[in-house]
Amino acid sequence: MGRIISQKNKSKVIRAFREPSAPVVMSLMALILICAAPALVSVIDDSDSYNYTTVGEVTSDNIGFAGFWSNDIPPDTDKTFVGLLDDNKVTATLTEPTSAEYLDQYRIQNLNTDIFDNLTKFLIVLDTDVDDRYPVKIVSGGQTYYFTQVDDTNVWEFSPSTIDKLKITSNESFVIVVWPAEKTSYIEMELIPYITGATIAYGEIIVGATGALLIVCAILATPWVGTTGLTVKRRRSA
Repeated sequence: MGRIISQKNKSKVIRAFREPSAPVVMSLMALILICAAPALVSVIDDSDSYNYTTVGEVTSDNIGFAGFWSNDIPPDTDKTFVGLLDDNKVTATLTEPTSAEYLDQYRIQNLNTDIFDNLTKFLIVLDTDVDDRYPVKIVSGGQTYYFTQVDDTNVWEFSPSTIDKLKITSNESFVIVVWPAEKTSYIEMELIPYITGATIAYGEIIVGATGALLIVCAILATPWVGTTGLTVKRRRSA
């Protein structure tokens, strides 16, 4: 036969298993928020992300222009250039136009490699055709990186791998080499480095709201302001 619990003992049992106090509830909520907020930001759906693409700026501390010349070039040939880098547009012109007869390659030198830090794709748009045997290339640190032609146009594209970017940015500058299909005393190219990334649109809102809720939890857990009446029944006056 089961034991009969007296009214006095029954009230002791109820008090032993009373609902948690405000500090305990607020502490549990704070722990849940601290764990849940970073997890929510990390697994947020791609549809809540904002993708952007921008064109970076190619710079040079001391841009230089040079050429690769034919073996039969006369000793007194003028090999000097006049060149300019302006808003990612490069122009290079031989000081003496007749020297173009012996010029095989144009070399744009001393371009800063910091553009490769966040680069995803690099386009070069030329005003002249390129010799099919020699694609446009970048030379940096003694290594060569080749561009590919886009649909038989004068647009050339280079999408560096992560390792390529690390190797290039380990040097202070790089060189662009172009071999025109025909002899020319003038060359113009537009440099278009694309930088692409993604930003979680609601990530900052989630983190900010979590911080605000944690402050509320801290205030409600104090003895001056609490949730008394919601988690613990008030004692009735005698």
